[in-house]
Amino acid sequence: MPFIRELRRNNKVYLYLVKSQRDGKKIRQINLKYLGEKEQFYQKLQEGSFSLDEISLLASNDYGDILFFYALLQKLKIIEIINAHVQKTPDIVPNVGALVAILILNRLLAPSSKVEIPAWYNRTILAKILHLSAVQVQEQALCRAMDYLTDDCIKQIESHLLTQLTALYHLDLDTLFYDITSSYFEGKKCTLAFFGYSRDHRKDRRQIVIGLVIARYTRFPIMHWVFPGNTADWNTIELVINQLKSEQNLSQFAIVTDRGMVQKKLRLHFAQQDLHFITGIKASEKIAKELIITISDAELIPFQARSGAQFKYHACQYEEEGIAFQVLLVFSQKMQELQEQAFQAKIAAVKKGLEELQEELKARKKNSDLLEKRIQITLKSYKNYFQITATQDKQGFRQLTFQLQETECEKTRAKFGKYVLLTNVPYLSPEEVIQAYLDKWEVEDAFRFLKTSLDLRPINHWKESRVKAHVFICILAYLIRTVLEYELAQLHLPFSYAQVKTILSESKLIRFEAQNKVEEKMTELSPEARIIFNKFNVELI
Repeated sequence: MPFIRELRRNNKVYLYLVKSQRDGKKIRQINLKYLGEKEQFYQKLQEGSFSLDEISLLASNDYGDILFFYALLQKLKIIEIINAHVQKTPDIVPNVGALVAILILNRLLAPSSKVEIPAWYNRTILAKILHLSAVQVQEQALCRAMDYLTDDCIKQIESHLLTQLTALYHLDLDTLFYDITSSYFEGKKCTLAFFGYSRDHRKDRRQIVIGLVIARYTRFPIMHWVFPGNTADWNTIELVINQLKSEQNLSQFAIVTDRGMVQKKLRLHFAQQDLHFITGIKASEKIAKELIITISDAELIPFQARSGAQFKYHACQYEEEGIAFQVLLVFSQKMQELQEQAFQAKIAAVKKGLEELQEELKARKKNSDLLEKRIQITLKSYKNYFQITATQDKQGFRQLTFQLQETECEKTRAKFGKYVLLTNVPYLSPEEVIQAYLDKWEVEDAFRFLKTSLDLRPINHWKESRVKAHVFICILAYLIRTVLEYELAQLHLPFSYAQVKTILSESKLIRFEAQNKVEEKMTELSPEARIIFNKFNVELI
């Protein structure tokens, strides 16, 4: 049980909320919360008629962060919207929305397994807010609530949430970002889990593929998809656009995708259907090759991005089977420098490997029959940059000489820092097209947040419906984060999502017994916490 410890410094007494914890064979005291000076603590409790010896601490519950993020949930009406669309059996799961809200808040504040969530729930003030007992939030109840989040239910909730977000924030949905990522599994039973291209660099694990569309200016997630783990990115984009039109009733929008996702056949199809897109095209495509090779630096127009980064570009019209597109060659000096560094490092590594192979052959340490194989392993994809000569001396021993092909290196360096964009959006200038493509980092940031801060991976569910529900809950948690960051910017508050979490987590609800009377008092809010609560109009309880 936590207790209060006194610490004397410079003739003053400071109080800490601590608990004892076993560390191997030793018992250590861990500080849970600094309570302030002894005299101030009396004022916080608004009690001056008893001493600390008469206080018995019963509980210390998370208060500030729980109350604040629950208020954001309520502003978006997430519980209400979920309950409006789930087909639930009240006798089994009385409040699916509330249980899903618990899962969302847990992802945001203290990502835990379903087994650990009841204990976390008991350490918060959620029982006071939701009026659910600890028994009602056990693992089985949480998993049953997830089972109600079917495919149709999730689509309806996303559509309803978009209506709510549009009403609250007047969303501009003219430009949307779409990208996919993968998330790996522990286990082999899920019917969605397959081996595929792993963006987590876990080729040894089965995975799912997640597609996500977010709004450009607010970064709010609009819609998401869960695909089998062996799904290619280019094989998803047509479904995504069609469902954005049918499920979300979006008619006119431009979708920004990563390089290679909108291939030639789809480009023509989308253009014929008057569907607007901005995409990168592969350097191997004919038009991209021509621009990269033929456009000189003198033909490039300087452009400063919103971030302050410097670019140059050349725009031209390009016709493909009678359909007009705008094509842009974009140059970034920063990208050029990074690619040059990586190239030099790789060339140096290959040279070192070849030199080591030379020394091994001179020392007669290696079987010469394996020479060709060793050369191929060392060169890998850099064989065009080296001229290799393998000879045999009079004694029958193999020898190796090599020379760097400077001409080939220069051809490759000429491409550094350059990429090509293609679009059929008629109402955007070249600079606006480039800026829109640069802004797609926002969806990449969303995936990073899902995988790190929200612990999306590894996925430990194996039922397909629960896997999809787990992803959806993480997406809803990400929505709360983006809503918070958007409102912080609108209110001109100098805090980030992480800072708000830290500031508000310091506020606890202390339950104690004094003079045979049980009391509950909130620890004093910091000045920053007061500002946040006041600006967001969150009422304390």
